[in-house]
Amino acid sequence: MSPIINFLVTLFLGPFGVHKFLQHQTGIGFVYLFTCGLFGIGWLVDIVKAASACFGHRDRPQKETGEYTEEIFFAVGMDYYQEAIGKLAVRNPDWKQTNKALLNAGKGQQKIFRYNYIHKPVYLVPEPENPHDDNAVYVQVAGEKVAYISRAENKHVLDILQNHEVQFVSAFIGGGDYKVISENGEMLKNQDDIFVKVKIGYN
Repeated sequence: MSPIINFLVTLFLGPFGVHKFLQHQTGIGFVYLFTCGLFGIGWLVDIVKAASACFGHRDRPQKETGEYTEEIFFAVGMDYYQEAIGKLAVRNPDWKQTNKALLNAGKGQQKIFRYNYIHKPVYLVPEPENPHDDNAVYVQVAGEKVAYISRAENKHVLDILQNHEVQFVSAFIGGGDYKVISENGEMLKNQDDIFVKVKIGYN
């Protein structure tokens, strides 16, 4: 699902959990359906996230060091590569820790995710034969295609790959099931959308 479609679906149908169902998050989708988007709070948070993914390229982080320029991109299309992303998932050992153990370790009020993800090696692969966009660039992590650079940014990324000296490419995959342990030892479980963040350093 493209960022703009996700934004529109979230904006107009978010209280009914339609965007969650389309992202294959059936459980939280039903929660949204019967609580009107977590009483409107979850819906508003999702609108902000969807808007950021859709329009965030306008404020893309860029940092110039003495040696090279760094830029960060949030990839798109992860819904189509859930199986590939799943192959990179590694169970977080903190997930099985008791609530008391997590509190004693100073991890109360923090999101403890069920999985961490393998995050290297990373390659940005131009795909000129892509039938939808001849400027397509996909993100490959540890041999798995996991996402694409957005259509709004792929020409810029192609320019970097073709006309600059790339110093490094890194990626971070995050999100998924998580739990939070409150100060009184109670546990809340929820789920964040999977995201792929790509960083490029070049000169």
